[in-house]
Amino acid sequence: MWRDYFENALSDPKLTQFEQVVLSDYSVSDAEYREAQGLFKQCMEEQGWIVEIIDNQYHVSGGPLIGNDWATEKSDKDKQACQKGTLWYVEPLYHGMKDNPEGLTKAQLVRDCFEENDVPDGLDLTEDEFSTMLDDPSYVPSSPTASLCRLDPTGSTGLTEEDAVMYDQQKG
Repeated sequence: MWRDYFENALSDPKLTQFEQVVLSDYSVSDAEYREAQGLFKQCMEEQGWIVEIIDNQYHVSGGPLIGNDWATEKSDKDKQACQKGTLWYVEPLYHGMKDNPEGLTKAQLVRDCFEENDVPDGLDLTEDEFSTMLDDPSYVPSSPTASLCRLDPTGSTGLTEEDAVMYDQQKG
């Protein structure tokens, strides 16, 4: 699975030299990821923003006319522009491979989480049917654990069952 993602990224004609070097060995090291973050931060700072990276979260402040809608719009545009060539491909591949080194599908990860936590949802469904169930907006998880497994099957995001239930309630 991951090889396909790397090949897709490497086939992008707009790929920067930095991205080509990072992705060419079909892996993203911790050092390469930190370098991509640094390049993103530098790009944003060149646009006038103050960027802090805390636990791989980007906190953007300062910048032009901070506090109004225009500044938020500009921040979003600048983030997107700065991600291209730095984090656009590198970040999702880095986190994806850390979180799911076997390259399992989302449905496989959720099903594994359900089985580990004795969640009965979709127990008798085929893989395709299970995946369809997870994507169906009318699917209501049977328990807080089911909600958490659906949103964070590997536990990598740090969500709690309470967070997952609140998300499902807001979505519904």
